[in-house]
Amino acid sequence: MPFDLIVYLSRGKQLAYVCHPPPASMPRPWGNLLTVLVSTAAYFFAVPASNTP
Repeated sequence: MPFDLIVYLSRGKQLAYVCHPPPASMPRPWGNLLTVLVSTAAYFFAVPASNTP
């Protein structure tokens, strides 16, 4: 935790953009979200299937 605080304080200006949402005209990354959701679902189904004899 102290290390995180030191990094935050040393890079405060680089992290300033985190609180600002993107403009409404910018396209949303729904394709990336869908890829992550499908990959996660496949992972959750593949892990138990790989453990069965």
